Amino acid sequence: MSKLIYWLFHTHCKKFKPQKLLEHLQKRITQENLVDVISHVRIEKGIKKKGEYYFYLGIDPKARPDWESRQKDNLEKFLKTISGINKAARQEFYWEEIRHMVGIAYDLEQDIQTIRYFEVKRLPKVNPFRLETPIAESAESDRSRACEQLLWWLSAAGSGSWETFQAVCDRLDLPQPRRLLRRLQLLGHLTVARDGRRWQMQPPSLQPVGENCYVLYGQRNAALQKDLQQLGRLEEIPQSRKDVPPCWQFELQTDVATAIAKLRASYPTLGIRPVEAPPQWDNWVATLDVVDWVPLHRYRLKRYDGSHFADVPTAEETGFYELHEKGSPQQHALFYDREQDRWYSGEWYGLRFLALTRLASENLSVKYDPNSRELSIPISQRWPLAYKRYLVMQSGCLPCYRPETEELVYQNITPTAWQIIGERLPLLDLEK
Repeated sequence: MSKLIYWLFHTHCKKFKPQKLLEHLQKRITQENLVDVISHVRIEKGIKKKGEYYFYLGIDPKARPDWESRQKDNLEKFLKTISGINKAARQEFYWEEIRHMVGIAYDLEQDIQTIRYFEVKRLPKVNPFRLETPIAESAESDRSRACEQLLWWLSAAGSGSWETFQAVCDRLDLPQPRRLLRRLQLLGHLTVARDGRRWQMQPPSLQPVGENCYVLYGQRNAALQKDLQQLGRLEEIPQSRKDVPPCWQFELQTDVATAIAKLRASYPTLGIRPVEAPPQWDNWVATLDVVDWVPLHRYRLKRYDGSHFADVPTAEETGFYELHEKGSPQQHALFYDREQDRWYSGEWYGLRFLALTRLASENLSVKYDPNSRELSIPISQRWPLAYKRYLVMQSGCLPCYRPETEELVYQNITPTAWQIIGERLPLLDLEK
């Protein structure tokens, strides 16, 4: 960053929302073959709507040897052609001078998908990703029926807010809604927005788990249940934990194409969809949200050392931190990258696993038995949600817990799925 200079610009018309500005700049800079000179844009903090605001272009003056002569003139001409944008000053800035005035950086190099603008937010007062302390329950506690009711209600609603999810859980006497929301994600029934504040049900889909055998994930209702029972054998398999809906396993007794055609007459989006492979590890890390404003003076810090969180005076090392707000019960969990000098937010287990990879990746453990098709990982090394969901959806069932070895055991992990895991998580020593 210190090698770049920043030119300040000002939008003076009402047609440029931040997203439209980014798309316009990306298109024009690609057309002019300037992506190596103009690397990214930073937008004034707090901008939500179209109108007048400032933004900075990050420019590398050493990108081309002819920068001081012809190329600089070309850049000036290009900037004058952008309608609705005025150069605010000929003055050039360095990163240290503007870092407190702008949000995150948006790359301007053309890619297969458009760059996405999102508002830079301060730490949320309510963190939907924060884990809840497990409550003690008797062995007889069985809330699977209430969870099934919840899933049917969510299916009818289609989507909603985190507060709505909490309210319905309270109505059904279902404790720990955050944990339940995460488990419904793992089972493939719904997706959750990046900030955790909204959820959306997935359309009903069949996941192959054996010959003519499928697991249904996504929306459920009584009519779909009846249709499945008429086309084959529908079995409800209890989960290892009694606080999630049972797995619906469906065995076809008719021709697959005929059955799907009949189901699609009532459910047009229904289809046979194999589980999508999880992302490459580097790509997953790149999806973490940047928290651009962290007032450390307001918090007491604890850093994860591989087994627990220990008090530290300040954030000097890369790692997973708990931030406890002084004089308040509020706390946050963030990952700090010292090399990039950035804080990242995400789901708790994902950030902890990232910390483990930075502390001592050679200590990460995984076991696979191709005969039983079981995959086991230590409960203290739970994987990020995207990778756990891939394992869970191979069978439609949450992992079993083995207290004697303190491991989570996933079922029906085929050799193909095992190979995919090895390709997507190269930091694991699968041969070992």
